[in-house]
Amino acid sequence: MHVIKKHRYVLLYYDIYPEALIRFGGLSMDSPLADLWRVLNRLAIGSASLVITISDKMAETLSQYFRGKALNSNLVIIPTWVDTNWIKPLSLDSNQFAQLYVSHDDLTILYAGNLGAVHDLSMLPKLAERLSRYPKIRFLIVSGSPRRLSLELQCQKLKLKNIIFLPQQPEECVPQILATGDIGIVSLAMGGDGISMPSKTYYMMAAGNALLGLSPANSELDQLIRKHECGINIEPGNIDDAEKAILFWHENRRSLQEAKERSRGAAESYYDKEIIIPRLLLELTRINV
Repeated sequence: MHVIKKHRYVLLYYDIYPEALIRFGGLSMDSPLADLWRVLNRLAIGSASLVITISDKMAETLSQYFRGKALNSNLVIIPTWVDTNWIKPLSLDSNQFAQLYVSHDDLTILYAGNLGAVHDLSMLPKLAERLSRYPKIRFLIVSGSPRRLSLELQCQKLKLKNIIFLPQQPEECVPQILATGDIGIVSLAMGGDGISMPSKTYYMMAAGNALLGLSPANSELDQLIRKHECGINIEPGNIDDAEKAILFWHENRRSLQEAKERSRGAAESYYDKEIIIPRLLLELTRINV
């Protein structure tokens, strides 16, 4: 439409391809498909009025496609937003979903959402097995992804009673599901930095979860957690440190509560839709789209 009718357009990148398929999907960097995809990226970016992405390192990855264009004026970073009036902390007494699966004094570790190639939860069964001697530490995994079934089978073989797996739930249950967690797991696999930033991060924060990040050291997820002091980041596969982090919170509930409060506060102050959407509209106004 741009070529034929000179329509102007804006590109919004939540994930970056072909890089994601090269790192996680088995696509060769030198394959004809990857070469074609990169050519199409350069053409699309070259004619775009504006390119928006959601993190600094993703912007760095996209910069390779800006041949000769003024990078600073054509590429902007606007993080994912969350409606903090819809997603918010809920007491157990007002959370019917939580009442089905947790008790007042449980420490609930929650993973909710997609389980794609960029989300590495492979250590979860062994981690749950190590923590099974603590009856008040519970895992809750809510996902419609096929990878959930593989994790569930591994936990069944280990005869674990401290972890519950649930399929995808109706959208109206999302606020209650997210508010069920004390600790929210957010994963970004090795190689995922620079091509993705998990949007569930901001939803977990809005619900008042302390974050247990499973991502490479100094990844953007790690940086966000340290910036807001709202959790602990562990490198994927490091079961020892993940166990230590959970036991620290189990034994230091005040520290956990402080992390949960900072998590919610950061969501309200930095990532609420009333803050982020005006930034998006301002950029669109700037280029007269």
